[in-house]
Amino acid sequence: MIVTGIDKLDAEFGGFEAGRVYLVKGASGTGKTLFGLQYLAAGLDRGEPGLLVTSERGASVVQEGEKAGIALGPAITSGRLTLLEYPEELEALCSPVSGLELKDILAELSRHLHPDLGGRAVIDPVTPLLQFARGREPAAFARALAGGLAALGPTVLLTAEAPVPPDFQLVLTALEGQAYGTIELSLVPVAGGFDRRMRITRLRGGPARQAAYRFEIEKDRIAFPERAHAPAAIARRGEPANLLAPLGDNGGPAVARAEAPVVIAAPPAYIQHLGREAARAQRYGRPFSVALFSLEPILEGVGREAPVRGEPLVRRLLQVFQTHSRETESIARYSYDRVVVFLPETPQEGALVYVRRLQQGLRETLIAERVYEPASLPELRYSVASYPEDLAAGDLLDVALGRLIAPSEG
Repeated sequence: MIVTGIDKLDAEFGGFEAGRVYLVKGASGTGKTLFGLQYLAAGLDRGEPGLLVTSERGASVVQEGEKAGIALGPAITSGRLTLLEYPEELEALCSPVSGLELKDILAELSRHLHPDLGGRAVIDPVTPLLQFARGREPAAFARALAGGLAALGPTVLLTAEAPVPPDFQLVLTALEGQAYGTIELSLVPVAGGFDRRMRITRLRGGPARQAAYRFEIEKDRIAFPERAHAPAAIARRGEPANLLAPLGDNGGPAVARAEAPVVIAAPPAYIQHLGREAARAQRYGRPFSVALFSLEPILEGVGREAPVRGEPLVRRLLQVFQTHSRETESIARYSYDRVVVFLPETPQEGALVYVRRLQQGLRETLIAERVYEPASLPELRYSVASYPEDLAAGDLLDVALGRLIAPSEG
């Protein structure tokens, strides 16, 4: 067994088994890259060689490591760590007409590894390599990828942003089955913000149980506070959870049920999340939309006799956003009465469908809970900005804000 550098994994499960392939998945911003860096650092501190394949610029990865107290630069200079960047034209290289195959990628990786020395390899993320699965049976491709990586010698950690594009979902699922262990990172909404969760879905050779732990990022490193020693309860879609529960008039919690794991982030995390999603959309040529909503008409029109008003009403409306959003869609509170939703892999038409679905859900909730009578219910104000339609218009959030303020121009 080898030390992972992640306290809970080492203390509770004994680390990773050497020479195996492991997978860490989660939405953008959950800590996958930081997990990989800490895993590499634990090996470098013990004199092990390392390999890092990244979709980011090498200099930015080194800088991120430095913030976390991980000195990648000296390891690269000494030759103990090799850093490889995915080429910008990777999608074209994965095309069948390029003639490039998975075995060619594995051969390239083997040039930078020493099977007899073991060591560690991190591929952050593995998602671009899934493009080689086009035209192949998902399970067969996953076996070839996992088996080929294991044969290279090091203990391999793969990261994957979940969910992946629909074309690759079956491949990622098959890859999870081939990995020796799978770890899922997530952001779970709670009153006033969110909790970070690490769920150990499977570790072969380890305890036959799933475990989930709250964790924090302290000084740019994954850390587990004392209060998080016990496994955290994970709310799954379709199960009740007391998340963002609205307060009753007496200040106590009202009865509320919400579906988890839609991400609700607070500034500045959602700004960083927007930047990553927009960059990913441009890099891979995929649609991306931002929907911005104003709750002001609803909040201002509430009568004094309504059962819930003000901040408790905002929290209840956020629950409705959750219920009518998919796991791929991220929700953030932009200001007191404005909510922004990021819609990856969603063109402008799809974003408008989402808005109509949400409007109907809000309408039904406000009427059913006697906040409004049907005749007096105001309309939800919204605006949408999308890539590539608004490519020349600038930052998508700024575009959406401008259209919300001046709807006649949207």
